[in-house]
Amino acid sequence: MVGVDDLISTGTDARLLVAGMRRAGHTVVGLSVWTVRETALLPHVPVLTLCPHPYQTFSAPTFPECASGEAVRWEQVRE
Repeated sequence: MVGVDDLISTGTDARLLVAGMRRAGHTVVGLSVWTVRETALLPHVPVLTLCPHPYQTFSAPTFPECASGEAVRWEQVRE
């Protein structure tokens, strides 16, 4: 079985998909997605991406706005 998804941000949904398919007796040979964050890669499941991810990831102390003390604003957040 090959799963197809649009985006893997955290890997939560992809992990649930893989676990569910395996419980149902399927062999998961890989996942195909538009893009995936490097931190969300799944162990033991090959992931084929169509384009590199456009995200920069920072820890809170190194993120420029957090380091400067600027308050966090959530605007147009989908997930």
